Amino acid sequence: MANYNKLATLMGDHQDLAILRRFQRLNVKSLLYMQAEILHMESELDIIELEDKRSEETPRSLLHTSVFNLKESYYTPNSAQWKHVLEIRDKLDRYSKFEGYP
Repeated sequence: MANYNKLATLMGDHQDLAILRRFQRLNVKSLLYMQAEILHMESELDIIELEDKRSEETPRSLLHTSVFNLKESYYTPNSAQWKHVLEIRDKLDRYSKFEGYP
């Protein structure tokens, strides 16, 4: 580790000497995987929304009419749609902030 410490110190002190790999191919592949995951999650959300809309249960069948109702469903048995939205939001946030590709 001493060599890594010396190299890191040298590169830190003289940034013009820093040579680091960007792993461009792997970063692009990771982005493509994330895109596929997000597309799959979007399809799942479409199915959940349709099931909720067609439900005979009044609270569940109205989830699509109000974000307030959707958010309030979090602690109920009808929470699948909102929980899935939150999972998608998290994945989209990570995808949007991905620093591995310009």
